[in-house]
Amino acid sequence: LRLWDISSAECVRLYRGHTGAVVDVALSATGALAASASDDATVVVWDIGPAKPMTALRHGEPVSSVAFSADGKLLATVSRRRVRVWDCAGALNESSTPVLSADTTGPVLGVSFLGETRTLVGCLHNDGARANDDRGHL
Repeated sequence: LRLWDISSAECVRLYRGHTGAVVDVALSATGALAASASDDATVVVWDIGPAKPMTALRHGEPVSSVAFSADGKLLATVSRRRVRVWDCAGALNESSTPVLSADTTGPVLGVSFLGETRTLVGCLHNDGARANDDRGHL
């Protein structure tokens, strides 16, 4: 994962922590945190400033998408047929349990929070996009 200065077109920071390809990245609203999804079956949450991984969340299968809620308190992560939502307001670490873990009807390619709500929009491979609330109804 790299941080680029657009005006100079230079890499200003390199983030090392994944063993596989990084396929998605999301920044928190404050820009203090980043989350990266990888085909190494992890999501790494980064402290942007010192370029250090804060934690690695394990999925057990490749992770395709990550998204922070508008308030930065939640992190949604997606692997093949599972959507997980993590509480970022507390102490997020490798032993953290998601506040939501839901199976889907097909492969999920992307996820995003809908504005300032606690509703997720997921792009499912077999039937388009769906909007779902934080009760796990996907």
